[in-house]
Amino acid sequence: MRAISRQHATLLSEKGWLSQIPNAFRGDVLNACLCYDLDSKQAITHGGEVTGGLFGIISGTAGVFSTFGPDGPLIHVAGPAFWFGLFPIISGRPRIISVIARTPCVVAHLPQASLQKVLNRKPEMWRWLNLLSLESSVLAIQALTDVLINDKERRCAAALLRTAGCRDSGSAPVTARLTQDELAVLSNVSRATVSVVVRRLAARKFISLGYKEITIHSPVRLRRLLELRGQ
Repeated sequence: MRAISRQHATLLSEKGWLSQIPNAFRGDVLNACLCYDLDSKQAITHGGEVTGGLFGIISGTAGVFSTFGPDGPLIHVAGPAFWFGLFPIISGRPRIISVIARTPCVVAHLPQASLQKVLNRKPEMWRWLNLLSLESSVLAIQALTDVLINDKERRCAAALLRTAGCRDSGSAPVTARLTQDELAVLSNVSRATVSVVVRRLAARKFISLGYKEITIHSPVRLRRLLELRGQ
């Protein structure tokens, strides 16, 4: 492990959870963070752990897998500035997700002991940890709501927007780093259905396909597709 670089600190500060908290608290978090490199398929966290602290993805992508159910299903594909690990800190209970690197990753780690020192000095920091908890809850509710959409094309579009981080806002083109197989899992449809859907969306210039990635040209247009057909 090594100290977090200024470049990495800037990246984490520009989007996601850290971008929403006051500078003073953000500095406390970043100063206490270490970072390390992971190869593809290495675990960042394991379901069932009760310690470890907070983690934030600096670069690369990771699969988030639920510990519920016999197969540990994929529930999200996370990219840069995605933070996780709060559940055991607040509840004292074991982690309910495993997070596995899909690509080579650089990960920020805020050890639990270091976080506790920040909290001891500045108990107001709990407010911003609660914000992270709420963000995780919102993401879970979005995923549940999206997977209940009856129309398969709309369900795939919703999962794609959610993975790209623009389910409810954002207008600039954005690339979701996921495969069609993963989109099928997140949308609860077959791989063949996803193939048909993405070709249809690409033909209409909503998206374009790359190697293990899908680019949304206009999140606004794709969200409008959901709205026009109703929820």
